[in-house]
Amino acid sequence: MVSKLVLKHDVAFKTVFGSDDEKNQIVLCSLLYALLGKKVKFVQITDNRFIDNSKSCVNLVAQLQSGRKVIVELEMVNPREDIMYEMMLDLYAIYGNQELKGDELDLGLKSSYKIGIADFVVDPDFEGLLTEFDLRNKKGQPLGRDLEIIVLKIIQLVKVPVMDPDQMSLLQKWCFFIKYYADDKKQDIIQELIRLEEGIAMADKIINRMDSRVIEKLNKDYFENIETCKM
Repeated sequence: MVSKLVLKHDVAFKTVFGSDDEKNQIVLCSLLYALLGKKVKFVQITDNRFIDNSKSCVNLVAQLQSGRKVIVELEMVNPREDIMYEMMLDLYAIYGNQELKGDELDLGLKSSYKIGIADFVVDPDFEGLLTEFDLRNKKGQPLGRDLEIIVLKIIQLVKVPVMDPDQMSLLQKWCFFIKYYADDKKQDIIQELIRLEEGIAMADKIINRMDSRVIEKLNKDYFENIETCKM
């Protein structure tokens, strides 16, 4: 029997969510709606940059239902020192590296989001499933009432509840799917999530079409990386 893909592996995550095709539009629009809290109309994959052999990010531009475009970088993060500092540097780079149009700065600079998904406790003070940080002044006031300029979002999968899928929010559904997709003991809930959410169902179809040898290699890399981190 072919093993199910472990989505908590960053390269596996990029393999599933980083393809730029029509089927993945359904997946990414649903996932980004859960992560951003804003309805997404269209997604364009940009630079899917591999940072090294064990870490990758999904970079994209999303057009919201309102018509506004935003830049998003998704990363399944691994435990490492200064993780918050590194993600903030990534976020400022994402916003600052927007292309120039000709010799003039594009005044339509897009809001930028860095979303780190972690299967560990990033910070004991982060109590919920989702913790987010935005740009504020010294008094702690946000810059603009409804304008999100740069936003860092941290997802801690260890905080996802085990509960009735019908009672889960869209964010909880996606986080449960990512965390437990390969867990044999959670397949009843996984199958119910696939039934309830079109984006999750499409992600499952994409995974099921993958070569079994690719799945086995990705899973092997993931578990070897876990053992290395324990040393």
